[in-house]
Amino acid sequence: MKKLHLVIILFLGLNSLTLSASNLFDEGKWKELIALRLELLKKGKFNEAMNVFDEMADYAENNALIDSAARVRRDKISILYNFQQDSILIAEAPIQMSWMERNEQWTHYYSIWRIRCESLYFSHRPQTALHEAQKMLEHAQQRKDDIGRADAYMVMGFIYIEIDNDEAIKAYKHSLQLLKEQNSDVYVDLNRAYGYLCEALENKKDYAEELKYSNEWHQLLDNWKNTRSEGDMHRIYTELHIQKASALIGLSRLDEANKELDEADKRINLTNDKYSKYQSLVRRAQVAYKRGDIKLATKLSDEYAPMMESDDWEPARIIRADILLKANRAEDASQIYRSLYIHKDSTFSRDMRMQLDELNTILKVDELEMKGKLQRSRFIIGTIALFLVGMIIFMFFRHRAAKRLEVAHKDLQKAYEQLEETTTAKERIESELRIARDIQMSMVPSIFPKREGLDLYASMTPAREVGGDLYDYLLEEDTLYFCLGDVSGKGVPASLFMAQATRLFRALAKQHQMPATIATRLNEELTEKNDNGMFVTMFIGQMNLTTGHLYFCNAGHNPPVIGGDEQHGSFLEMESNAPIGLWPGIEYIGEEIETIKGRPLFIYSDGLNEAENKNKEQFGDERMLDILRHTDFKSARQVVETLKKEVEHHRDGAEANDDLTIMCIRA
Repeated sequence: MKKLHLVIILFLGLNSLTLSASNLFDEGKWKELIALRLELLKKGKFNEAMNVFDEMADYAENNALIDSAARVRRDKISILYNFQQDSILIAEAPIQMSWMERNEQWTHYYSIWRIRCESLYFSHRPQTALHEAQKMLEHAQQRKDDIGRADAYMVMGFIYIEIDNDEAIKAYKHSLQLLKEQNSDVYVDLNRAYGYLCEALENKKDYAEELKYSNEWHQLLDNWKNTRSEGDMHRIYTELHIQKASALIGLSRLDEANKELDEADKRINLTNDKYSKYQSLVRRAQVAYKRGDIKLATKLSDEYAPMMESDDWEPARIIRADILLKANRAEDASQIYRSLYIHKDSTFSRDMRMQLDELNTILKVDELEMKGKLQRSRFIIGTIALFLVGMIIFMFFRHRAAKRLEVAHKDLQKAYEQLEETTTAKERIESELRIARDIQMSMVPSIFPKREGLDLYASMTPAREVGGDLYDYLLEEDTLYFCLGDVSGKGVPASLFMAQATRLFRALAKQHQMPATIATRLNEELTEKNDNGMFVTMFIGQMNLTTGHLYFCNAGHNPPVIGGDEQHGSFLEMESNAPIGLWPGIEYIGEEIETIKGRPLFIYSDGLNEAENKNKEQFGDERMLDILRHTDFKSARQVVETLKKEVEHHRDGAEANDDLTIMCIRA
């Protein structure tokens, strides 16, 4: 994750400080302190510069210029962040936050808290950072401070990006929406939110959404540019143009991408920003690669390769590796893939790494090795053919040729045996996964109650052999317990976590616990020894079938849709709770509805609304809601099957990107 966005704070914070002078305030002295601070930073005299920050803060406070003192204190934290003084920052931030709280400088208070969370993350303490972000969100919610909530969501997205990219996108969108609703000047925060969101969408390869938000970002900067210095705006516009180029490349609109890169290069020539030049070269190489101009792509890739060594930007490495493969430099490409894997392995602790989708990288390395083996096999076969021809033409060499043929045959046999071992291992894994899928599918109900006054149906379709979605129900006399959940990640780890969550839900439901209590108890159990840092979002309900009274608790899950209102279906408004399994000690909040008798309740995982077609376009909440509103309810099964068919139609042959789980209930 780049720190470029916070550099913007540094530029804007250091150069835009304006003061309303008090009687004792000496403007000349203030300007001297600003100049001294910048000079010391340029010379690398870091400690002396920090002392000047403290002097400026005290001077402003002594002259009753609290707003100015707050900005100086915030800028000090920003400088510590940009100079990567994370340990000092982590200790200094609470001191500055305490001052901000005493003086009711809440915007700066949350800004510093956000920066502290990011520093904890960069200090290889991701779980602590995530816990701090959750505390920050709860604090802002209690104060009903939308700026604070936006900062909290932004840092949660920042941390999620290495665990679950989809969760990161959701967090960034929350932050962006909150910032858009503000009447105050939040352009700096909006700029950061757009930049982070576009990066996350690029990671997801959702290029249409990336372009949409890039265009919104562009409009923001056009409205903003006259209020900021030209030098600062050049840097921000450069980042924007390169991000837009990324989206356009993904959409194969290569001429437009080159135009964006031309705009970026114009500004790079004015600022002499070497890092931006590096990013531009990477995107130019990507354009050439997509056009099939491997010679140009290789030239550009070789040009930026030295810059790549001192940077951890993954797209540059992946793009170069793809180019080298096409240029028949498989060994060089293999080294890059291995370095990517090693970098991930050394950067993140084991409990967070298991959430990353490293398999693609590993598989590409294996493919390279397999290609090497196949090339050697072809060479051996070719050698055999040459020897056979030699036997016919040069009979007097036949003894020597026979010996060579024998050696070649042994080598070929060895290669085939290795290939056979690989195939057998692959078949064994596939067989085990099929068994695991059968076991998993047996854990979710496939038979639903046939009872007058209750219509219940659910379906789960894993995206892989095994998945992380779950649903369950328990019917005892007139009480129906039910749940639907989505475990972070995919594959075998998610399926194991899913099995544990399902078992615990059923045990707690049999004890007749309330939904909020079930969520709290589940959280206690699943956070214990959760070395993999996994979590599950879940909707839990308890319904009295006679009265229709519904108790429920939503633990970070998508809002269900409830029918029977004037709109013929609306999202259920709910209390915000954290996902289950992240942090111990959480007391989940439950809610209730007097009756939903005769009103269908539709619950689903994000494999429905976020289902993608070949163009990476999502199914979307609005389409789902529109279909539900225009589907006459005949049965719960009919509603579920209708939505499944609509999702398949939308995918149009594209591979499922997530597990799809749907439940519909009407009492």
